[in-house]
Amino acid sequence: MGAVSQGSRDPDGGRAGAKEGQEQPRLWLADLSIAQPVFITMLVVAVMVIGAISYGRMGLDLYPNISFPIAVVQTTYPGADPAEIERSVTKPVEDAVVPINGVETVSSTSSDSISMVIVQFSMDKDDKEGLDEVRTRINQMRNSLPADAQDPVILAFDPSAMPIVSFAVADVSGKRSTEELRSILDDRVKPRIEQVSGVASVNVVGGVEREVHVDLKAMQLEALAISPQQVTQAIRTESIDVPAGRIVDGKREALLRTSGRVGSLEQMGDIPLVTTPSGVVVKVKDVATVAEGQAERRTLSRLDGRESVVGQVRKQSGTNTVRVADGIKRELSRLQSEYPDLTFAIAFDQSTFTRQAVADMFSSLILGALLAALVVLLFFRDLRNTLVTVAGLPMVLLGTFAALHAVGITLNMISLMALSLSVGMLIDDAIVVRENIFRHMEKGAEPKVAASRGAGEIGLAVLAVTSTIVAVFLPIAFTGGITGKFMRDFGLTVAIAVLISLVEAFTLAPMLSAHFFKRVDTSRSGRIDRVGRVFEGLNRVYGGLLRWALGHRLVVVLIGLFVFGASLGVVPIMVFSFVPDTDQGQFAIGVTLPPGARLEETDQVARTVERIAQDAPEVEHLFTTVGSTDGSVEAATVYVKLRTLGYTNALIAQMRPELEQALGGVKLTINRQSSTASIGGGSAMSALQGAPIQFAVQGDDFKVLDQVSAELVSRFQRIPGAVDVDRSIKAGKPGKSIVVDRARATDLGVSSAQLGTTVRSLVNGDKAGTYRAGSKDLNIVVRLAESDRANPSRIQRLPLMTARGVQVPLSTVATVVESSEPNQISRENRQRQVLVGASYLGRSVGEVLADARLAVASSDLPAGVSVRATGQTKYQEEMASSFGLAFGLAVLFVYMILASQFGSFVHPFTIMLALPFSIVGALLSLFALRFSFDMLAMIGIILLMGLVTKNSILLVEFINRLRRLGLDVREAILEAGPIRLRPILMTTLAMIFGMIPVASGFGAGAEMRRPMGVAVIGGLLTSTLLTLVVVPVAYSLIADLTRLVARPAKVAATAAEERGSIGEDDF
Repeated sequence: MGAVSQGSRDPDGGRAGAKEGQEQPRLWLADLSIAQPVFITMLVVAVMVIGAISYGRMGLDLYPNISFPIAVVQTTYPGADPAEIERSVTKPVEDAVVPINGVETVSSTSSDSISMVIVQFSMDKDDKEGLDEVRTRINQMRNSLPADAQDPVILAFDPSAMPIVSFAVADVSGKRSTEELRSILDDRVKPRIEQVSGVASVNVVGGVEREVHVDLKAMQLEALAISPQQVTQAIRTESIDVPAGRIVDGKREALLRTSGRVGSLEQMGDIPLVTTPSGVVVKVKDVATVAEGQAERRTLSRLDGRESVVGQVRKQSGTNTVRVADGIKRELSRLQSEYPDLTFAIAFDQSTFTRQAVADMFSSLILGALLAALVVLLFFRDLRNTLVTVAGLPMVLLGTFAALHAVGITLNMISLMALSLSVGMLIDDAIVVRENIFRHMEKGAEPKVAASRGAGEIGLAVLAVTSTIVAVFLPIAFTGGITGKFMRDFGLTVAIAVLISLVEAFTLAPMLSAHFFKRVDTSRSGRIDRVGRVFEGLNRVYGGLLRWALGHRLVVVLIGLFVFGASLGVVPIMVFSFVPDTDQGQFAIGVTLPPGARLEETDQVARTVERIAQDAPEVEHLFTTVGSTDGSVEAATVYVKLRTLGYTNALIAQMRPELEQALGGVKLTINRQSSTASIGGGSAMSALQGAPIQFAVQGDDFKVLDQVSAELVSRFQRIPGAVDVDRSIKAGKPGKSIVVDRARATDLGVSSAQLGTTVRSLVNGDKAGTYRAGSKDLNIVVRLAESDRANPSRIQRLPLMTARGVQVPLSTVATVVESSEPNQISRENRQRQVLVGASYLGRSVGEVLADARLAVASSDLPAGVSVRATGQTKYQEEMASSFGLAFGLAVLFVYMILASQFGSFVHPFTIMLALPFSIVGALLSLFALRFSFDMLAMIGIILLMGLVTKNSILLVEFINRLRRLGLDVREAILEAGPIRLRPILMTTLAMIFGMIPVASGFGAGAEMRRPMGVAVIGGLLTSTLLTLVVVPVAYSLIADLTRLVARPAKVAATAAEERGSIGEDDF
């Protein structure tokens, strides 16, 4: 290197500088900005104004708006048991919808009288198109269903239909009954809440409703040969108003209607049924008692020990969750002042965690920007220079908000996390451009000249860096599933932000440098000067290291290979999961009693849970539901809402042993990620369906599935850290079944549906219309008197009407037998299945899941039985598949971008050596800090693919430029390394410091942010340190190899170099 003068080594001065000056690259956008500062200023102001307006209008949600294309087909077949429902309804419906294009999964449940088939399409399927195709198929196959089955109802699944707020109303004075509470919610509170902007509906759950009971007397019905349907039909026809048309009265037109509603309960009792041969008119009151009373209670709800009524509020699709929730709470506050004797408490508020998480993300964003600016200040050692460099950040952020709003992306955890991680990148381009301008000014150039020359020189490298970052997110278009949907918002946010930052670096940065900056004062002293001397020392150390590396290339290559290989050794022992748990300050304690338990028994167990939970000082509210809207009463859930975040796991670990001891053999489940939005609407198995670890045992023989699932439950229970192990198959309630003698029923003209409908109306009750009581409409329910309902022998003697108009006793066509059958049959993809699920305690979900997989793999499964992952476990497998595809395509696209921009097939390989070294840091940092490899860590590694090539691009681009000025490979490397050290360290440290708030992970949703931040910072550190040494060595090796291959064409190559074109050294 000593043979080359300083002028030839430095492209900014001497002979080489003259040559470069003749061929100085120009960047027209930068030159335009320098020449038209007012125009550029007005554009920046316009972008910021539009961005501010867009920010104010953007939706605020916890997660991206993800559309789930799911259709639900519900069919009612009165009187059929689960096995009959499966055979005659569920299977034909499944066969009809499976061939539809885009169907991913078809699952179903067959229970008493009800078939429900859920059709899930691939995530890229248009939900309306899928729903229309399902509707068409079902209409085509309707005739293949039993004639007595009702028409199938086809519905679309809408995630936005889930409640965003659940509030409970309780009486603190002790003067109001639950019936009155229910009335207040129905008549006064519900209409007020539904008028709030953005509210779609309010569903009221709990309390006591009044209704009119028509209790049939079995003995009178039997004696008079009157069927229950005759009573129901007679009341129904006397409880309606019939429009009669229009009449003209003089010059006015009026509507005429026939009012047939009964005016009193006495009138209802006088409704005639039949006339006996002796001429006696039999009335309703002769075979039944008519009275107003309370509806049968199948659910109970309490707020902090007081009986309460719940309102579930759903928002309109596309509205801002936080704003709608705020409007609801304001209205509840007004209602509280109007009803001081009542307590209006928020049992669940989706906006609370959303607001906290988004606020914490903004804090991370601002703190990251300040830390990145501090890095710039340390390197430039000049406040004005630093301000010029970071001045474009507000414009970039506001411009990004404007673009995100235009493409329909909301402010959510994913998009804001992308911005927080990108805050260092957003000034990255400006740093590189400003550093190069600064370098020219340090050498004495005028600000305008330095701005034009500096931006022009570095333009290609900056464009290449930004292009690679954008390119790594192009594979999102090829990834499916939930992972792809999440990556879409993250990738678009990053891509939009870095593209806007690129424009800012080519416009605002040169303009500010040219017009608002003075010559660099090189006579610094004090602390800032000491910082400068530190950097000069780093340059010398790095120069020496580079010389040693070029002299020991084989050693460097072996060290690099060893480090990469050693890092891959942690992969088999790493923990993998889908998404990390987030502490939302709430959890749910579920208890399930044996089948046949009464509501009162379940309530006593729930009260025991309440007594234990309310002793914890961290608990703010307890909300309890006993029973569920599906009619089961053996399950209860206590929702625990904490005062602050951060105590959930510790409190669960503290309470679990005490609960297990107090509850004895009662089944206990604790769900960290509970959503009290479903208060009052859950089933006994809802906790299992949301289990973080879940497997499906599939086959055709239900008894075999029972045995295999029981064996898996036993194996899972022996796994350290596995808790709440359960399965979906449950013994049916001890009871009685009515078995139809089909041959006899056919002879008499009595259908199974008629028989089933009769029995169901007798036991559960049949709605026969409504009765106006004051200002309220009460349901009229016809059923057997309670004493008769409990006597099967009386049910068997009840009359049925045959097709010939003759009445026969029910016992003629059916018998009542003891039974204990499963309540429902579950299927997926046309096979019966049993779900086996578990939660975790004391170990991570990934560790417990890994052991569960081993337990499944070591099971000796019978022929025809398979076990596969489902739920979150299934999503984790999809994530791994999506990651492999996205990673491979990202590498390919990065290579294509680099090859195109550098005009070389070889140099992209040199530049991309940074990729494996980034994976080294990402994996080792995740492993060292005991983070699992989850979906967000995966997105972070995809992001790394674009970030880490930056250093290589800056280095290789400058080496190529020096070689075109006449330096040989070694000289060019030794000269380019120290010169490019400052921008490489500046941009890397700016990105790392900008990501520190994300990686440190404080506040709401921190559990989701940490793995991504840690992976990116770890990858940046290792890739930067190794790239500064390994890439120059690899460059020199490839140059030597290229020279050997191209030796015959050496003369032609030399001529090409003299013309300034790309020759052998760049090929």
